[in-house]
Amino acid sequence: MANTKYGKYFLTELTNPKAGNLKPNGTSMFDMRKVQEIFPEANVTGSGVWFTKPHVMVADTHIHDFDEYLFFLGTTFADPEEFDGEVEFHMGPEGEIHRITSRTVVYVPAGLVHCSLKFVKVNKPLCFFHVRIHPAGKKA
Repeated sequence: MANTKYGKYFLTELTNPKAGNLKPNGTSMFDMRKVQEIFPEANVTGSGVWFTKPHVMVADTHIHDFDEYLFFLGTTFADPEEFDGEVEFHMGPEGEIHRITSRTVVYVPAGLVHCSLKFVKVNKPLCFFHVRIHPAGKKA
């Protein structure tokens, strides 16, 4: 779309989930690092994964010096409300457990301990992606 005045702001070069590109662990990933390559002034990074079977995405707790948003979505386009699975996500230094069983967005403020992140049940494919908002001039 770069041949229009604002076309340069549209990024379509992310990997799309296709039947033949699932990894053996049942995942397929798209990576937003391309955003920083194409838009170096952007203060955002992230990535996404499609899950077709249970998987431990992150085993250990960790902390960031930036805000992060986590998106948990179903993949049944005819029914965007559908989320046929269960995700276990831990928040805070005490490891408070949250069970995600419907489409959900989680805000993780800078400095908050979080994870592990486990896709416990995946009855139909699920989509997870995260977006990280970095302070001006700071990259991941």
